[in-house]
Amino acid sequence: MTDQFQVSGWTHPGRVRPTNADAWSRYVPTGPHRLAAKGAFFAVADGLDGYRAGDFASRRAIETTMHTYYRDPSPDPAGSLARAVKMANFDLRNLGYSFPAYASLRTTLVAAVVRATEAVVANVGDSRAYLVRGPRIWQITRDHSWVAEFAAGVLSPVEVRRHPWRRVITRALGLTQDVRVDLFRVALQPGDTLLLCSDGLTDLVSDHEIGRVVRRTPPARAPQVLVNRANRLGGGDNVTAMVARVWPAMPYPAAHPAYGPPPAYRYDAAAA
Repeated sequence: MTDQFQVSGWTHPGRVRPTNADAWSRYVPTGPHRLAAKGAFFAVADGLDGYRAGDFASRRAIETTMHTYYRDPSPDPAGSLARAVKMANFDLRNLGYSFPAYASLRTTLVAAVVRATEAVVANVGDSRAYLVRGPRIWQITRDHSWVAEFAAGVLSPVEVRRHPWRRVITRALGLTQDVRVDLFRVALQPGDTLLLCSDGLTDLVSDHEIGRVVRRTPPARAPQVLVNRANRLGGGDNVTAMVARVWPAMPYPAAHPAYGPPPAYRYDAAAA
């Protein structure tokens, strides 16, 4: 924790699965110059069901993304983050070619970099990032799943949670030789909270309830409260949540409404 961030996370295997293939991590540089240049890093990954060493894949993807991001000399966090995620994909594929035990490493990944008054978020798969601001919550990322891409606008939120194909994802790290990385920029205001989580949370807990917990619970406890709620509702999957309450280094211009929709926009990072 620093004066600029309040960060915590919690993960649990759930009530059904014997192992936990989820992972989360954060890195907040202690040096002010490094923090100003590259920002703070947060990530959640979910190793895919049915593939060997999912727990290793999720941890490895986060570590590779984080280390590659901070080694990238570019001053542009979006480009650096996209290249870092692509390197994590290459690393998982390369391990599969080199070692038979790692032939099927697959994982989702959602990562955020917070620098000054802006967050840059990257995602591959259906792990999500949210922004909680005042009484509102917004999903920043878009799921790379069958129901999100092919049934959007057709199924209700309740139907999506119950759909048998809700966990069929269309993108993952390690799945193909190259990977498309979705990138989003979000302008931050003092007191904003970023939430990163795996689908073990969002399959069971509604966005409304997630926002309520984040608003009413101190950041140090909010992830555990969310994970416990998912487990009380069945806990059929590994579940992970992390929150980062941010106080940007410089106040955002007062002309932006306090509780209006966050100014987020999407990049096509296919060629990044």
